[in-house]
This record gives sequence, C-alpha cells and structure tokens, in this order.
Amino acid sequence: WYQRRVRVRLVVGSLDMTPRHEAPPPTAVAKTHLDNSDVPILTLPEQIMTNGRGLLKFASWPFSISPDVQIACVEVKRLHFLSPNLSHVFSSSTSDFFWCLFSPAHFATIRFLSVGEDWKDRNPEQKASFTQSLISNELGVPALKLTCHDVSEHKKSLVKEQVIDLDSLVRQVVEVLPNIPESEIRADLMRTRD
Repeated sequence: WYQRRVRVRLVVGSLDMTPRHEAPPPTAVAKTHLDNSDVPILTLPEQIMTNGRGLLKFASWPFSISPDVQIACVEVKRLHFLSPNLSHVFSSSTSDFFWCLFSPAHFATIRFLSVGEDWKDRNPEQKASFTQSLISNELGVPALKLTCHDVSEHKKSLVKEQVIDLDSLVRQVVEVLPNIPESEIRADLMRTRD
C-alpha cells in the first residue's frame, strides 16, 4: 500500500524545477526536495517530448542530483488505425496530455533498467551518455547528438521561413490586387493559407 501511495504522490504532485529569474537552479531545488522528503522525483533528461524516432542527447544535470537513480524506459503506442505522432515539433506538453485523454486506446510500456556496478564512479556527463545509449538500445531507436536547444533553434527557423513565405505571398497578391490593403491580405492569408 505504501509503495502505491508514493507512486500516486509522484504522479499527482509536481515539483516545479523551471529556472526563473533570481531562483535557485533546478539541481539545488531537487537536492533540497530529496533531502527533506522521501518522495522521489522524475526527470526527463531529453528535456522535451519527442516523436519516438530518435533519442535526443541527454542533459547531464539530472544525473548530478543524486547518485541513487532508477532508469525507466517509457514507450507509449496507439492502435494501428490511430497512427498520428504522439508529439510533433510544435506540440506542447498540454496538447500531448490531451491527446492521451481523448484517444480511445494507448498502450504504455515501462521498463526499469539497471545501471551497473560502476555507476557511482562515473561523472554526470558519462552517466547521461550511458543512459541515452542504454535506453536507445532498449527502444531500438538511434541515439542522436541533437539537444533540446537544437530543436528549439529548428522551431525558430521554421517560424522565420513561414513569415518569409507569407511576406512573399502578400507581395504577389498586392501585385495582382493593388486596391486591397496589405493588412487584409495578410490576415486572409494567415487564416486560409491560400
């Protein structure tokens, strides 16, 4: 019973470790929590949701919090006839959560992996690299060198491309229909993309 209660507290309660202005770093917040509580914390070393086709490079900070870790590999799948990705480049954690609520069936597999005898002798960067390779082998997906920051930069470049494409479309329409205000053309193009 006690183990179930701890797990429920872990899932329902959350510890916000988001860095803020003049706030202590996430590692300090996590260490303080572990010193004052018996409730474990869950960290996501990739730092963002992915589509399951590759494993982003793990951040090392989750491995500097405590020497005692339990590596868990979580794999979520849908029925074959519902095959959209669980996550895409512009999705948020909230939208991913609602996908899970409103889709008829999800299958989650959680596998607990062992870290080995020499775990405590490794530094946080080595632990992150080892864990990434362990999980990528377990899932059968490639371990990528890309980080969450690379994905963020990619998102920014996609947004810039869309703005440039929209500007060129506006110029083309203005050439054909010079009497219509540019603001109306832009609003219509943003709404219809046509």
